[in-house]
Amino acid sequence: MSYFNRIMDQITEITSSSTCPVCQRKSQQSIKKIGKKQTLLCPHCKSIFVNPD
Repeated sequence: MSYFNRIMDQITEITSSSTCPVCQRKSQQSIKKIGKKQTLLCPHCKSIFVNPD
């Protein structure tokens, strides 16, 4: 089970660039959250959004 956990930890560390729809600034977000269509938090303006891609 530790091998599986290690792989999952590596996947959660992968990030992708996402653009905030409010302030139009880019930030690094977890690819796991983007793939699951979970809400993301903009670190610049603190707005909550879902990546439309």
